[in-house]
Amino acid sequence: MRVAYVCADVGVPVFGQKGCSVHVQEVVAALRRTGAAVDLFAARLDGAAPPPLRDVTVEPLPCPRQGDAAERERAALAANAALESALARRGPFDVVYERYSLWSFAGMEHARDAGAAGLLEVNAPLVEEQAAHRRLVDRELAERVAGRAFAAASALLAVSDSLARRLEHHPAALGRVHVVPNAVDPQRFPADLPPTRPAGEGVLTVGFLGSLKPWHGLAALAEAFALLHERRPASRLLVVGDGPERAAFESALARRGVREAAELTGAVSPDAVPGLLASMDIAVAPYPPQPGFYFSPLKVYERPACRWWPAASARSRKRSATAPLACSVRRAIPRRSPGRCCAWPTTPPCARGWARRLGARCWPTTPGAPWPNASSAWRGKP
Repeated sequence: MRVAYVCADVGVPVFGQKGCSVHVQEVVAALRRTGAAVDLFAARLDGAAPPPLRDVTVEPLPCPRQGDAAERERAALAANAALESALARRGPFDVVYERYSLWSFAGMEHARDAGAAGLLEVNAPLVEEQAAHRRLVDRELAERVAGRAFAAASALLAVSDSLARRLEHHPAALGRVHVVPNAVDPQRFPADLPPTRPAGEGVLTVGFLGSLKPWHGLAALAEAFALLHERRPASRLLVVGDGPERAAFESALARRGVREAAELTGAVSPDAVPGLLASMDIAVAPYPPQPGFYFSPLKVYERPACRWWPAASARSRKRSATAPLACSVRRAIPRRSPGRCCAWPTTPPCARGWARRLGARCWPTTPGAPWPNASSAWRGKP
């Protein structure tokens, strides 16, 4: 079987260090482990392929990153012609698997016209995200592009139930949406993995893994850790990742007098992540309340692979704006597993509750317990 994997998103460096980069690499590797021959079509590479993918055929796509927002949008839309040409030249393919990007429709339309299966992986409501967190000049056109891609796809693969419900409301996607959560490759996290940033004797390490972005709840994390450190001085904060909120986060830690108790590694290679996760006693995902929470974060799934369950956020005991995260993790945990996902409050008044729970407990998983992995997450799906 020949598969074309398409990523036309200039914000996703397929051989880079971001979580989305790791996801692309793991899906391509999982497809190859089934015996499929995979050609990778990508707008942005950011370095050489990791060893498992060194022999993958790579077809570079246009990467419009210059000019103002309107110019970039027009250039990204025009890049559909190059994608169509590349697919036709490298084909035929049995499957076109595309990571949905804001301006790309050629991959799914090529699959439809060629009689191949077109699988569109949807990780986020990109039109809403772009409008809310970046800049979107022509929203109407972006909506039309999404409609073309959704209508041409044989199936749409949403990474969460919440996102699937959003897609089901789109007329072009109705009845063809399937939920395939993100997952990890457990082979990257062996049971005897040593910590690469070990703490001193008796020191509790609270860790965060991810990009330092506004929607990751860093303000709540700074406040909660400061309260914890006041109660338990033998504690430290290990933050793995980088991003635009780093300066504000460091300032928040400094104002609370705990900057010296925190280590920020900056961006690291995917190979460094397992050892850093193994250095954490508790890993947190302190998402602030967000209506229609739709994420399926790798950071939450990677931590159990290291034999510890994460602390996932929820606004209250009632169903909240972040409750889907805790619920989705609980559904992924086998019923008989002793592991637990903790849903803890993240609004500022509840930071004290976070601190109390962080200092009180963490739960180990059973070594070798089954966990969703990148090979099985999509297998057998349409």
